[in-house]
Amino acid sequence: MELFTTSLTFILYGLTMFTSAMLFCSRRAWKEWFIFKVAIFWVLYIAAMVAFAAIEVFTDSPPWVSYIDYSLASYSVTVFLLFMFKEKKRKLFYNIIAGALVRYSASKIIMCILQFAPLNSAIGTPLLENAFVMLSYIPLYFLFARHIANDADFAPSVREMLFLATITMCILPMAFLEPVLFANSRVGYVYLIVIEVVVGYGMLGFQYLMYYNAKQMAHVVVENELSKRRVEQYEGFRGVVEVMNHKIHDLKHQVRDLAAEHAVNTEVIDGITETVTDYETFIHTGNEPLDTILTEKKFVCVSRKIGMKCIVDGAAFSFLSVEDTNALFGNLLDNATEYLSSVDENFRLLSIFSSRTEHFLKLAVENYFDGDRIELDKKGFPITNKHDTLMHGFGTRSVARIAEKHGGHATFRVEDGLFKAHVIFPTDI
Repeated sequence: MELFTTSLTFILYGLTMFTSAMLFCSRRAWKEWFIFKVAIFWVLYIAAMVAFAAIEVFTDSPPWVSYIDYSLASYSVTVFLLFMFKEKKRKLFYNIIAGALVRYSASKIIMCILQFAPLNSAIGTPLLENAFVMLSYIPLYFLFARHIANDADFAPSVREMLFLATITMCILPMAFLEPVLFANSRVGYVYLIVIEVVVGYGMLGFQYLMYYNAKQMAHVVVENELSKRRVEQYEGFRGVVEVMNHKIHDLKHQVRDLAAEHAVNTEVIDGITETVTDYETFIHTGNEPLDTILTEKKFVCVSRKIGMKCIVDGAAFSFLSVEDTNALFGNLLDNATEYLSSVDENFRLLSIFSSRTEHFLKLAVENYFDGDRIELDKKGFPITNKHDTLMHGFGTRSVARIAEKHGGHATFRVEDGLFKAHVIFPTDI
C-alpha cells in the first residue's frame, strides 16, 4: 500500500507539472505533438516513478532522497517538453518555469490547509493536493497563461531566461527547509509556507511583467519603424505634390484650349475635366506637413471612391513635430480608409475636423461603421480582429501615446452609426 501511495504521489506530481507548463503553450504546439511519443514517455515516466518509490519504501533512505526523486521527476518532464514540442525553446523554457512556480505555490497552499484539516487517508492526501493544484490552474489560465499561449511572437531573451532560471532555483529549494527547521513547530511551518507562496506568486507576477514589457517594447520598435517610413513617404510625396501642382495646372489649360477648338468630343472633355478636378484640390490648412498628409489621404480616398470632408485648422497643430503629425493623422486616416474600403460605396464617407476653445484643441475623425458597438480592451482601445496583433491594433495606441505626450487624451467609440476617434489637447501647450 505504501508503495502504491508513494508512486501515486510522484506520478501526480509529474502530471500536474506537465499540465502547468502546457497551460502556457500555444495551440500550434498542442497540434504538433505525437500521441505515440507521449504514450511512450508516460509509460517510461510511470515506471521510473515506481522505481523511485520502491527505493524509498524498501530501503532505509534519508528524507532528502525524496526531494531528489521529485527533482528528477521535474527534470524528466522538462526535457520531454523541450524536445517534444515545436514551440520556441526560450518561450517553452519560460512556460516551464512559470508552470513550476504555479504548481509549487498552489501545492504549498493546500499543504498549509492540510495542516489544520489533516486527512487520515494516505491516498486521499496526494489526490486532494493535486486536485486543488489542477483547480488553481483555471483562474491562472484566464488571467495570465492564455495571453502568452496565444502570442506566437513572444520569445524572452537568453539573459532573461538565465535570470529566471537562477531565481527559480533559489526559490524551489526553500521546500527543503520545511522538515528540517520546522518539524515540531506548526506556526513556523505555516510562516515558511506563506513566505513560499508569496515569493512564488510574486515571481509569477514578475514573469507577467516581463511578458508585458516585451510586448510594449515590440510595439514601440514597430511603431518607430513605421513612423520612420511615414516620414520618408511624406518627404517623397511632398516633392510629388509640387510636380503635380504644375502638371495639373498645365493640363487644365490644355483641356480648356481643346474644348475651345472643339478638337475633342465634349464627353471626353467633361470626363477629363472631372478627373482633373478630383485631383487638383490640394488641401491647405496652414500647416505644410499636415497639408501634404491630408492631400495624400485625399488621393487615396479618390482612388477608393471615399467621400472626404476636411475642415482643419492646421496652424493649431503646429506644436506637433513632423513625426507626430504623420503618426497622429496617418494612423487615424489609415484606419478609417481601410475600413471604408470594405463597405458599400454609398456609405464611404470620412470626416476630419478640428475645433478650438479657450482651453482645448479637439481633433475628430469620424466614419461610417456597420455595427452597434466596437469591442474595447481595458484601456479603451479598439481590439483588432486580425491575427497578427503585433503588426495591427497599435495604431490607436500610437494616437493615444501622442495625445498623452502633449498632455491630452484620445477616445474611441461608436455612436449613431459612426466610428468616432476624438483627440483632445490642452491649448496651453
